[in-house]
Amino acid sequence: ELVDEAAITVKNAEETVLRRMLDDGLPPDEIVEREGLGKTDDDAVAAAVESAVADNPGAVEDYHAGEDGALNFLVGQVMDATGGSADPGTVNERLRAELED
Repeated sequence: ELVDEAAITVKNAEETVLRRMLDDGLPPDEIVEREGLGKTDDDAVAAAVESAVADNPGAVEDYHAGEDGALNFLVGQVMDATGGSADPGTVNERLRAELED
């Protein structure tokens, strides 16, 4: 339900919430709150996208040259910066928009 409501990522649901539910018997919403697993808000994602683009000019050049791996690299940088709590689809969308400006 938390994944369906976009409150947490699938990765966090699989790796942390399910494990803690089975191990500790806690309800999912309590685990999300205790562990700080909620998705990163839009402002934090936007800031991480801007930083990734500014800090990686080589990847930006590669992206504009048509190298597919460059976007994936930048997505990884944003996901690292947000501790994996950002929605990858949103990150991808925001990066593409930032790179097209």
